[in-house]
Amino acid sequence: MYNISQTNIFKNWDKVCYISSKLPSTEDVYGNQISHYDKPIKYKFNYQPITDQREFATVEYYGGKSNGAVKALLDYDKFKGKINDFDLAYLYDAIPYNISLDTEYKENVNYYTKEDTEFTKLVEGTDYQIGDEITDTLYVEENKQGTNANYKVVKTITQNTKILVYFETLTKSQGGKYETSS
Repeated sequence: MYNISQTNIFKNWDKVCYISSKLPSTEDVYGNQISHYDKPIKYKFNYQPITDQREFATVEYYGGKSNGAVKALLDYDKFKGKINDFDLAYLYDAIPYNISLDTEYKENVNYYTKEDTEFTKLVEGTDYQIGDEITDTLYVEENKQGTNANYKVVKTITQNTKILVYFETLTKSQGGKYETSS
């Protein structure tokens, strides 16, 4: 018969994404909850849009919106505890970086170059000097963790050797931050 490894059968379908873990919330002066997120971590796994009506119902059962929902089936041993309910996700080429609008290098700013899907941090004194003119496209970290995320983890379900993760799409608000769609 054929010797096909189940773990490698869809490896070329894996896509780069980032997950920003939810941190404990705080309250503002009016008692409103303010969400906080950790620095995004880069992963590579297969995620696909949900197209089955039964799975739409599952996403909605867990409180998510089915419009634009996505799922991933991940290896338990590799992803246990790394992706949790209410984490933010950067899927479909969303990244936790912004293109720098600076025309010269500034102090206390981390600059990055991008090659394919890899971001490399530039080192002050080695790669550039403060005040030097910026001639290439550079990236800087997003102002607040999670600002560029375009999906939220609705539910993670442990299934023996796999973890099923449901994501719901976030909509961009007028202020630029993504919010849960209604």
